[in-house]
Amino acid sequence: MMYRTSDAQISEDLQQCISEGDWNATICALDSLVEENAHAVLSSDSALNFGLCAGSNVVHAMCAYDAPIEIVRRTVEEFPGMTSERDCLGRTPLHVAVKRSIVRTSLGCCVRFLLSQCPKAACVRDRDGMTPLMWACAGSASRLHSPWSQSRPEDDEHLILLVTMLALAAPRSIVVEDEFKRTAIEYALF
Repeated sequence: MMYRTSDAQISEDLQQCISEGDWNATICALDSLVEENAHAVLSSDSALNFGLCAGSNVVHAMCAYDAPIEIVRRTVEEFPGMTSERDCLGRTPLHVAVKRSIVRTSLGCCVRFLLSQCPKAACVRDRDGMTPLMWACAGSASRLHSPWSQSRPEDDEHLILLVTMLALAAPRSIVVEDEFKRTAIEYALF
């Protein structure tokens, strides 16, 4: 892929690379932005949305499009504040990674990494009042209790580890209620 020189053109290239899962090209585009000190182009305040809701930053996008942990780690090292930024739905990158992790078990290490970089994100409620733990419990219940689920034992273990990791990171989030008056435990059971 050929890279253009303006911030807008580079960020457009970056959006395309991420949405297509072209991780080598993503690294090149990120390097171009870093060299030009164009951090603002990637923040949630920019005009980018990476095909997600408004306010999504590059870390939200990487979590949504299943970027390899090495690329997420490298990006967060360069732009550490992005782990706490919220999109238009009030979700942090941790919310997005948790939601994707329910269907893609490989993202468990991404969740762990994001928790290590921004532990407070485990307590953040989105626009509906849901914490990352609530998302994990809701997804776990739907996979574990669905008659159509083709869940494998290792998937079940992954979901249990995901819920445990989030509960340990934010114990209070176990009993917090969302806008619908449901707790994470209730999401896990029903």
